[in-house]
Amino acid sequence: MSNEQLSRRRLLLSGAGLAALPYVAASAESQALAVKLGLDDPLQRARVRAKITATTLAEDVHSYYRLYVYAHQSGEPAVPLFTMMNYSVSRWEPREDGRFAGKNYEVGVYTAFDSDTPITSWVNPITGEEREVWQFVAGPFSVVIGPDGVETGPGATVKPESMPMELIGDHIFVPSQSSFSFPSPLKPDKWPKESPGDTFFWDSFFTFSARSEDVLNPEIHSVRSQAQFQNLVSWHPWLGMGQLPGRTFGRAFGGKIDGPEALPPTVLPAIEKFTPEILDIDSWSGVRSDFVDFMKARKPT
Repeated sequence: MSNEQLSRRRLLLSGAGLAALPYVAASAESQALAVKLGLDDPLQRARVRAKITATTLAEDVHSYYRLYVYAHQSGEPAVPLFTMMNYSVSRWEPREDGRFAGKNYEVGVYTAFDSDTPITSWVNPITGEEREVWQFVAGPFSVVIGPDGVETGPGATVKPESMPMELIGDHIFVPSQSSFSFPSPLKPDKWPKESPGDTFFWDSFFTFSARSEDVLNPEIHSVRSQAQFQNLVSWHPWLGMGQLPGRTFGRAFGGKIDGPEALPPTVLPAIEKFTPEILDIDSWSGVRSDFVDFMKARKPT
């Protein structure tokens, strides 16, 4: 093993400076793969990240995730709440500076927990109150993939922080983390049941993965990657939790698909019925936010 590999190995084992590394490749095989991928070059790193998480061409990327949502309260076991069928479309353009710019549109249809059956009313297992379900529609918000990672624009609830890519076996893993908060648009004095408090918290943890041979293939511009994410989010207004301590905990898995026709057979009819905007983003009107839309359509309870 070379002195360079030994020094990298010592750095990894000590845990020091991990966040400063652009990638983790502890074995000789993964180090050789990192060289092939050109991960020491910031612009090439951006291209690898774009191939895995988005695309390097001017095109739309479709993704589907299945999200399980739980109530998380300190000192209490997690309580299953519901599932979401989440579908997003992002529109990308490569830039001359080596970055990749996109706009993301996203919707979600809530179902009974671990079910494909959409719900329009829901009994809160914490409060016992029946609540009207508010389906999820958001975007577009801007995303830029560059040498330093990913930047998101106003309206995005994820503000990614760069983490080292990991090369494990024949796969490349691209993790990110986001700790984000913003003033709650629903103030407790005006929305006593709907507001989670003066501050809204949204922490997210994503990991994309793809086969290294696909990423190395120059003919593939958007790798068929998979992803998992977890989040801890302040109570959404439609839950009616008020200022009860706790948040929702979400765990999701999914990845890129070819388009709406590739959605699971139970999902597309639900999208067509409850959130059809996503099926024609050329006609998408304005910037949507589920919080703002909720406030416009509902009254405090």
